[in-house]
Amino acid sequence: MPRGRKHTPRKAYILQIVWGVFVLLVVTAAGYGVWKVTRLPSLTIDTVTVAAGDTIDPVVVEREARIELEGNYMALIPRTFTYLYPAAAITASIEAIPRVKDVTVTRQGKKTLNIEFTEHKPFALWCDQAHVNCLLLDKTGYAFADAPKLTGGSMLRFVIEDRPLLVRQSVLSETELTQATAFAEQLGNEFGFNAEEFYYEQNGDVTVTLAGGGQLLISAYEPIEATFNNLETVLASEDFLHLRPGNFQYIDLRFGNKVFVNEEIAVPETSSSTATSS
Repeated sequence: MPRGRKHTPRKAYILQIVWGVFVLLVVTAAGYGVWKVTRLPSLTIDTVTVAAGDTIDPVVVEREARIELEGNYMALIPRTFTYLYPAAAITASIEAIPRVKDVTVTRQGKKTLNIEFTEHKPFALWCDQAHVNCLLLDKTGYAFADAPKLTGGSMLRFVIEDRPLLVRQSVLSETELTQATAFAEQLGNEFGFNAEEFYYEQNGDVTVTLAGGGQLLISAYEPIEATFNNLETVLASEDFLHLRPGNFQYIDLRFGNKVFVNEEIAVPETSSSTATSS
């Protein structure tokens, strides 16, 4: 049986060059085809629409989206290619805008990108212990942005002992925040006490500072309903009917039905401390 003809080294070298050129031409043609197709106007996102927000300028949101649409994948496919646009990157970039939440990025047709979002609503303040800086909290206890310099009791403040202010984290659970604000509202409705601040210590003690002066000392481990009932009993007693913010230092409600009242009087040296039981 005759053997196949062997190529000389020179012919083998030439064949390798021919095959190399052929493969290069195929890859180049394929690359050019991808480059050309992915840049067809009918397959390119050229419009970004943004649903109007309550306080956030839609132009700011659109700008973040267009920044993410710039450039190419592997220097070949544009990020505006309708089937490969960077939805996750656009969402993350927009969510980084203060106040923005729940971002939805969808494609309408092949040329339009539609963006919708909601906003965090300011509900309370999380402040440092020096009361210099504060963050805005939504009703779930999530800190979403720096707060402007606010004066007076425009918003309820929360301070956490030894907890540094950090945006984009939850400082209190939604349950804790709801209970605290409900307690503050009940204080105002029942007794005319306007709570300005809740200060949480690491040991579970909570100091409620009232507008006009005076504090309520409560425990995070005691049911809010029981704490309020004990306060109601004390303020209804004849000995303490006169108590108003500004004429007492504190009412200590941390020990169940044993309540301590420390009153400020005209002569500080003789300020009294009285215990009562409900």
